[in-house]
Amino acid sequence: MPELVIQHYYMNGDIRKSIAPIGTEEVEMTIYPNTVSYFEKEWSIYGTNDKDMSRSFNVSSHNKNYILPLIEVVRSILAPNRFLLYRLFEINSFPQYFIEQYEANKIHLDFSSLYHRKYTEDNFLYQLVWLLSNQDLRRVFENVAYHLSILGT
Repeated sequence: MPELVIQHYYMNGDIRKSIAPIGTEEVEMTIYPNTVSYFEKEWSIYGTNDKDMSRSFNVSSHNKNYILPLIEVVRSILAPNRFLLYRLFEINSFPQYFIEQYEANKIHLDFSSLYHRKYTEDNFLYQLVWLLSNQDLRRVFENVAYHLSILGT
């Protein structure tokens, strides 16, 4: 399930193939829809003291059970790092961090001083460019904050 991996990046907008960071272990599984159970549960958000309800999927593979919180599935595709996660909840925030210019088969990003230097490492840039260059995915990403703001009012 390359589209469910965390901290991976994708090449040429193909979510069926991901590149893993060095030192990670991958588990390959086949999910059969009739064996997946669905439930809601309160989850702790990794790295914080925050908790929230999330829909989750219980999946069995190779005699092991895996729980896939829906928010983690969405986050792992759209926001696998902290920079993208925070932007996911802000409306139209990319222009604060960079200016995009496009040419044939090229994208040029001019970063502002607000963009943290560690996010210029290859794996972060690959994920960012993949997101920016995939119009359907970018539209989904940019609409999350908008829809959340409507729900909050």
